Amino acid sequence: MVKVERKKELLKWFSFGRIKSDISYSSLMKKAGGNGKGYLDRFFVLHRNYILYFKPGKTDSRPEDEQEPQGYINLGECTLEDTKSIFKTMPLTFQISHKCGRNYLIKAKDEKIIEQFLLLIRQRIKSLIGLSISALGNTEEKMKIISDLLPRSMKLPDRVKPEGATTWICKMSAYYEAYREWSPFLNKIEQFSEICYGTTKEYVDWFGGPEGPRLSMIRCEEIVLDNWIEYIKKTFAEISTYEETRFFAEDYQDIIKHIKNMIILIDGYNMYMRQCHPTVKYVDKYLEEKQVFKQHIDQFQLVPSKSNIHFRGNGTDQPLFIEGFIKASGKIKITNNDDSHRRGSDSFSDQYTDDDEKQHHHSNTAAVVEEKELVEEWKFSTSRLTRIDNGRDEDSSLYDWEFINGHFENERLGSVLWNYKTWLWSHPSKTDYKIRFDWDPISHSFVYNQPKITTGGPISISIQPSLNKLSITKKPHPATVYADWRLSKNFILHSVVIGNKTEPLFSNLEVSGAVPLPAILIIAMIPHIKESLEDLGIQI
Repeated sequence: MVKVERKKELLKWFSFGRIKSDISYSSLMKKAGGNGKGYLDRFFVLHRNYILYFKPGKTDSRPEDEQEPQGYINLGECTLEDTKSIFKTMPLTFQISHKCGRNYLIKAKDEKIIEQFLLLIRQRIKSLIGLSISALGNTEEKMKIISDLLPRSMKLPDRVKPEGATTWICKMSAYYEAYREWSPFLNKIEQFSEICYGTTKEYVDWFGGPEGPRLSMIRCEEIVLDNWIEYIKKTFAEISTYEETRFFAEDYQDIIKHIKNMIILIDGYNMYMRQCHPTVKYVDKYLEEKQVFKQHIDQFQLVPSKSNIHFRGNGTDQPLFIEGFIKASGKIKITNNDDSHRRGSDSFSDQYTDDDEKQHHHSNTAAVVEEKELVEEWKFSTSRLTRIDNGRDEDSSLYDWEFINGHFENERLGSVLWNYKTWLWSHPSKTDYKIRFDWDPISHSFVYNQPKITTGGPISISIQPSLNKLSITKKPHPATVYADWRLSKNFILHSVVIGNKTEPLFSNLEVSGAVPLPAILIIAMIPHIKESLEDLGIQI
């Protein structure tokens, strides 16, 4: 039998107390002794690139901490082909074959123990083929480089804001690149007991463990990217609703910023997948959402600001509502009429087709106007809407509306918002009930926007406060479905009552001079506003 030299310094190095926490497998078996000693009980352990065998200890056969092994087998010096079971010639026996020609014969209690031990031994021998400590170079210097690139103190976030997306992607890309470059080297380091100990072992164990860089990066990636996708999808689903509660450029500042951030997240998501996983064939995602976001940004940026909502008057009888100077002035007369004319139409009304609801009076419009009963008269001048009274009483201020920054304001009746297309009455300090009309420039009509009844919806991403607060009075909102109003060519605003729409108190408003459209509708809706406030128990 060829004798393999045992180095005393290694025997001391492999004391059981030092290596007991770094064992892949252990079992009490019998080893064939030299010089015809027969088989001796030995406690075998697999420790990285070594098999160590100890005399059995007094407690459960485990050696004492200070106990040194009787010997060791360097698996890097063994042959894979001849390390195998030899059941045919020697039952319950396997051999580990050393390159020098020595075979270590080992017996076990059953074949299962042998199969498990041999499987681990052969895998370890295979991984050590072609490896040597000298080939690894200056391991201390390389370990310092690795620990600088992938420090144990690395903290990965679970949320990344859009403004930090690029920085995060670059950092993660650098981590992945370092991991791919140095992971094979650490796998080699891990094989050798002579190197993998102390702080090196601690780092190697961390590197391949659940808190190591690979699993940490995967967890971070999943959490951050899933969060981005959630926001992108939620914004895409809600984006069509943003105009329902936003009317001026000031209202869109936060949402434009938010949508731009969603574009950043889409670009960031695709950049991340390409840079951090370069070996994966990747096709950019969420391009449809990105295009929709861009279109809405362009659309929202065209919305006028409050300070740019003006009325321009040029002394003619044409009601204007385009941007200009607030010098419009004119008068509005309210008149009653018969039912047939209340449901009447004009040359702009081609959207209504019901014969019972649509009646043309092209030939005798002027005569009809002359026969109307004058109910009240209003004037608009220098951004102020006022009812004309013979001797204004103490309550006359009830009918004064002042226009400023996109709103007609009346201290007692509330506020009317106007942004060139939406007319919205509200009284925020009293109730959350609102009345809304949308201007249709094709039919020259104010079309009543009936509130949608919802039982809940997606969580809004906007940082704006909710507009759905409870009414202070806590009384149910009026269920009135208001009539539409249409402006004829002769500058008379007619009510249009169709279906379940409510018949207004009066039907026609005759305009002379330059009067802004929203002011005309205010006059038409004042009776309804007062009635709504009374129904809600709000004193005016």
